[in-house]
Amino acid sequence: ADAKGKEPEEADAKMLAEVREMLQAWSRAWSQRNPEAYWSFYAGDRFVPSHGQPLAVWRQKTRDTLRALTFLQVEVDNLDVQRELPAPLAALLNKGPTTFIQVAFRESYRSNHLQNFSRKLMILGREADGWKIYREAASLVPRPGTALPPGFGIQVAAADATADPKKLLDEWSARGFQPQAVLVTDDKKQQHYSVRLAHFRERDRALFFRWLLLLATGVDGIIVPAEAAQLTGLPEAAPPAVLKKETDGKAREGKAADKPTSKKEHANAPDKKANKDGSDDAEVER
Repeated sequence: ADAKGKEPEEADAKMLAEVREMLQAWSRAWSQRNPEAYWSFYAGDRFVPSHGQPLAVWRQKTRDTLRALTFLQVEVDNLDVQRELPAPLAALLNKGPTTFIQVAFRESYRSNHLQNFSRKLMILGREADGWKIYREAASLVPRPGTALPPGFGIQVAAADATADPKKLLDEWSARGFQPQAVLVTDDKKQQHYSVRLAHFRERDRALFFRWLLLLATGVDGIIVPAEAAQLTGLPEAAPPAVLKKETDGKAREGKAADKPTSKKEHANAPDKKANKDGSDDAEVER
């Protein structure tokens, strides 16, 4: 029994070591201002940049930024790897050959133009040649005094308040989810049903779920505010079990400010990509 118990621990330790080594190599390639080496850590055309940028635009922006710098040092610490994925996303994603995990860490960025710290979030996928980055963004840090909602929901569709949302709910139920139709009032005092797959108390968890949803289904949901009443009694995706967390006593800092929910979050259609202004997962500008 003890031997069997040690096997998962050894596998977790091996995974953590692989991810740590990969992120250190990624930060070195970035620090060396080598765009081709830096891009090699990303999942090719399956990587989706922040802000809804086309991949070619993101690559060109990266190349231009690195060429303009005379000094760059990027370091990674406070690594937090979460292997368990929320159900039923785990069931959908595990059908393919790629193993996905969620990663958070502190990124220290120093150049001749800028110095800052941010908490970076990533979805990594394990491929034949190692771990690759499928999605990344800096964790949003609200401005002091910003009023935050009690929680956040993942909206995948919206329906008029006079319509029956049952068809939309059935579509997502057939995929293994437990969707909810929440009646909300928009800025124009008009009501509609917001069809949601999960609610979270932390925005980071909601962002991870949204990324994984896109990988599993091809549907780019949006993050919307959730009231306390909507969180009570609803199936809430529990935070994934932490594989291991590194701490060094350093305070986490960041300069990315949270942005208010955009109006177009109240008119999203099924399977339609939305919120391309990046307000859901704004990256720290370099």
